[in-house]
Amino acid sequence: AGPAASRWARKGMRVKVLGGAAEGGGGTAVVVAARDPESLQLKLDSSKQVISAREADLLPTEPEAGCLIMVVEGAQAGQVGVVESVSLAERTANVRLPEGSLNCSLLDITQWARG
Repeated sequence: AGPAASRWARKGMRVKVLGGAAEGGGGTAVVVAARDPESLQLKLDSSKQVISAREADLLPTEPEAGCLIMVVEGAQAGQVGVVESVSLAERTANVRLPEGSLNCSLLDITQWARG
């Protein structure tokens, strides 16, 4: 079960929009309202247009070293940290959180647009 199996999207996250969910298909967006997982409000990075999408049509973005993230799965879900390193071969990241470091799957974190 990936992140879409539970309610994970939060206001301020940068997410990947799956093909059919956005006009023009695909791309990334920032969640601007997340009250209902069936109707999230997203601001598309490409056009700045605000659209509505279901959480099931979104994926976490793959962060790069140095970027701010939020943990979306596991015991640390909801915590914000900084990516220290990424292993694309293993699909994992080392993340610095307030109480220490975490090695996790790339599916367990997403870019955090709010600072």
